[in-house]
Amino acid sequence: MKSLPCKLAIVIQVLLCLFALMNSIHPILALGISKNDWVRYKVGTVWLSNVTGETSPSYFKDINGTEWRLEIEEVYSETVKFSLEKQFNNGSSLTEIHEGNVRTGEGNLSLWLIRGNLNTGDLLYTNQNLTVNSIGSYDFAGATRDSVYGWDPYYDEDGYLIEAHTMVWDRETGILCRSDDMYIHYVNGTVVSKIFTFLNIVETSLWEPSASFFDSWWFAVVIAIAVFIGVLIVSVAFLLWRKRKFKRHKTGRR
Repeated sequence: MKSLPCKLAIVIQVLLCLFALMNSIHPILALGISKNDWVRYKVGTVWLSNVTGETSPSYFKDINGTEWRLEIEEVYSETVKFSLEKQFNNGSSLTEIHEGNVRTGEGNLSLWLIRGNLNTGDLLYTNQNLTVNSIGSYDFAGATRDSVYGWDPYYDEDGYLIEAHTMVWDRETGILCRSDDMYIHYVNGTVVSKIFTFLNIVETSLWEPSASFFDSWWFAVVIAIAVFIGVLIVSVAFLLWRKRKFKRHKTGRR
């Protein structure tokens, strides 16, 4: 018979194995994302200026019309690590590495990723003061998704709005789906220029696009039926024409 210390050691080992197994599946269950999940974004910019001859800063020119790709590198409990590859119009690219806690906001997640299943009034990160403004359904990457909406304004010491960021995340996975950013430049209290940037998800491995009616099996069936009916009508009309022509030929009429 095994001694008590030996039995206790076996129990501890089993508990440690179960704990490790729970940790291994926890990221997928809690966050709705896993390693190698990816997202592709389209980026656009608009520059407005009241100053004659002033042009957009080069950075905003270089990102206008480009694509960025975010890929999950590691997921462990509440900590996520992902890469963000940015393409530029000048032919160069930049890969950033972000890592942090999706619950507290510690690290440099920079709002690219938040917790899943948040509700109106919830904190986006528990260590910050940003909250969920509303929830709703929006179309992203070919599917209608339950989404979380947030707004983050910044004011200077004189109370002027200098930045405003509106963001929408997928409610299930917490991934950023859309971001609209505005930057305002003042001179003596007067707005002289504004820069708008737009980032929108266009493709992802996180969900399948919803098939539209035109892409569905039913659309193929409708087309097949329509073609069949069209062929049938033409065939009947041709047979009636031949029959009528044969009668005329038989009676000697033309």
